[in-house]
Amino acid sequence: MPSTKPHIARLSFVFDFDRTLASESWDAACHVLGLSRSEWDDRFIEPLGKDWDPIQQKAQALMDAAESFGTKLDDAFLQAVCERIDPFPGVLDLPERLRRHVEAFDEDIACEFTILSSGFADLFDRTDVAQAFDAIRGGAFHFQDGLVRSVKHTITHAEKALHLRSIAEGIPVSQSNSPGSAESIVKEHDMHVPFDQMVYAGDGASDLQAFGYLASMGGLTIGIEDEGDFEAADEQTAGQRVETLAGPDYRDGTRLFTKLKNAATAGAARIAVRN
Repeated sequence: MPSTKPHIARLSFVFDFDRTLASESWDAACHVLGLSRSEWDDRFIEPLGKDWDPIQQKAQALMDAAESFGTKLDDAFLQAVCERIDPFPGVLDLPERLRRHVEAFDEDIACEFTILSSGFADLFDRTDVAQAFDAIRGGAFHFQDGLVRSVKHTITHAEKALHLRSIAEGIPVSQSNSPGSAESIVKEHDMHVPFDQMVYAGDGASDLQAFGYLASMGGLTIGIEDEGDFEAADEQTAGQRVETLAGPDYRDGTRLFTKLKNAATAGAARIAVRN
C-alpha cells in the first residue's frame, strides 16, 4: 500500500446555477409564459398540493401553465427562456481567469468547471454561461415530437452530494453504482480528482447537503449571498457551514473572485506538496 496520498494534478470547481452564476431560470420561464413568479406560485404551484418533491413540482407547474395558456414547450420556448437569463458580472470569463491563476502557480495543473443544478438544464444550457463551462449536470425533460412531455430525470437536493462524489471518482452518472451507491467504489489513487482539490459554490437550501458532504471530505465550500443575506442561514446544520460568504460578483478584485483564487491556490499547493 502506498505511504503517500496520490499526486493528481487536477482541480475541480463546481457551481450551482440559479442565483449562483446567473438570474433564476424559473423566473425567466415565467416571464416567457407571461406570468410573474407570484402569479405562477398562486395559480400553478399551490393547486398541486403538498408532498411533492420541489423539483418535480416546479416541472409539473410549468407544464400545467403552458397547457393553460396554449403555449408549446418547444425549442423556441427554451431558447426564449435562455435569452431572459442574465449572467452575473464576471461569470463568462471566470473559468479562463481561474485557469490563468492556476497556470501561474503550476502550468501542469488541469482545471475543470462544472455546473451542478437541481434545476432543469434544458432551461439554461443554451446560455453563454453554460457554454463557458466544461460540463453541466442538471434535470432534464423528456421530449416527444419536439415538445416537453414529461420529466426525464432530476437531481434532488440530496443527490447533489452524490454527484460531487461522482465527479471526484470520474464515474459517469449512467454507470452502475454511481451516483446512487452510498459507498465509494474507486480507490484513492484512482480518483479523477481528490475531494480536497474540489470547490463547490452555491446560494441556498438546495446546496446544503452538498456543502456538508464536500466539507466532510476535505473540500472547500463557498456560499453566495444576496445583498448580505444568505438564504439558507437558518436551515444550516453545523456540518453544512461554508468556508466563506460573498456576493455574486466574479470580476477581478471582488471578494468572491479573491476567495475563489485563494481556494484555487490552496488546491494547487496540495498538488505541489504531493508531487
